[in-house]
Amino acid sequence: MLTFLQFLAEQYLEEKLIMYNQGKRYGQIVFLAGGAGSGKGFAIANFMEKEKFKVRDVDEWKKAFMKIADTQDKYPEIKGLKLSNPRDVAKIHKFVKKLGIKEKSIDLMLADANSRHLPNIMFDITMKDTSNIDVVMPKLIKAGYDAKNIHLTWVLTNYAVAIVNNRNRERVVPEDIMLLSHEGAATSMYDVIKGKRPGILVVHEWWGHNEHARDRARMLAQIGYTALAVDMYGNGKTADHPKKAGEFMNAAFKDWKTSKARFNKAKEVLQAHKTVNPEQIGAIGFCFGGAVSIRMARGGADLAGIVAFHSALPLEPAITNMKASVLVINGSEDSFLKPESVGSFSSQMVAGNVDFTYLNLSGIKHSFTNKQADEFSKKFNIPNLEYNKQADERSWSAMQKFFQRIFAQAGN
Repeated sequence: MLTFLQFLAEQYLEEKLIMYNQGKRYGQIVFLAGGAGSGKGFAIANFMEKEKFKVRDVDEWKKAFMKIADTQDKYPEIKGLKLSNPRDVAKIHKFVKKLGIKEKSIDLMLADANSRHLPNIMFDITMKDTSNIDVVMPKLIKAGYDAKNIHLTWVLTNYAVAIVNNRNRERVVPEDIMLLSHEGAATSMYDVIKGKRPGILVVHEWWGHNEHARDRARMLAQIGYTALAVDMYGNGKTADHPKKAGEFMNAAFKDWKTSKARFNKAKEVLQAHKTVNPEQIGAIGFCFGGAVSIRMARGGADLAGIVAFHSALPLEPAITNMKASVLVINGSEDSFLKPESVGSFSSQMVAGNVDFTYLNLSGIKHSFTNKQADEFSKKFNIPNLEYNKQADERSWSAMQKFFQRIFAQAGN
């Protein structure tokens, strides 16, 4: 059977926006995918011209099945289940799939279709994976639909917004099921568009595994990577004072064996993720996290590249079989860095024949990517901490270009 991914590659299936109303009245297929509460129903109700499209969704197939179940005694497992109960719906869905109700519905819909006037159809689907439409695609092609008139669009929304939308639905979906549906929809989108992609580890500042690190992981996901924010201190420990942060950081470097194991375990988890190309792994780190990433690279960790932001510059371990390209982005006015340390570090990189770039941001202090830096500076009387929006954006752009280059090289 022709799978959806094969069809995508071979027939040039296009992903388009919802503005299909401008298209023809015949022969158009739209797969509208998204998690529960993402707004698919709203988009259909408000943006689609109903007279142009027949809308088919999973709920219709489930309702059709329940009508059969109510009239036939051969499905005793279904008796008493309600479409208003999300847990029951999951059980019903398995029977819908088992009995091929979806396929039969499509067969009936296409049975009397004139090949010259095939109906426009919109399929409202969750699409937790591409198998949801694998069974539909061959039927559409056989019926005469042209590949260039088959479209795939995702409705992705902020998960917090989806939660609110869900609470206002007639049938409220449990949050665990909602989360799975949203993760599946997002994953399927990237799988279809990009296939497996690079994975990037994000290592936090000396404060610990906080929102800054998690936010950077989300930002990486938004530009097409799979990212994992690593907890280098363990058990989610975070510091609320520089003294405690220093203790955590020093302990992590002192027990480097444990820290190295944590980093490598996170790398294994990332490589095993179904969206990740395990041969294309990078890391970024901030402050303490930059130093961790550099130390791992110096020790020969199997990383394509690392980017260190407002980072310390460790001179150990000795560079041995270093595989990673390195981009360090620091501020020229960072008083935590001594000029001689920059020179020594750069000399070692050059002597080790490392693909190395040092970006020195003029007039910029430490922690320029952390929007809380000014707050911390004032609270703890550390004048060297200062957020800088321009430096933050410039360094993030430099990181993107760096990873685009090294992952393109790795793919050749």
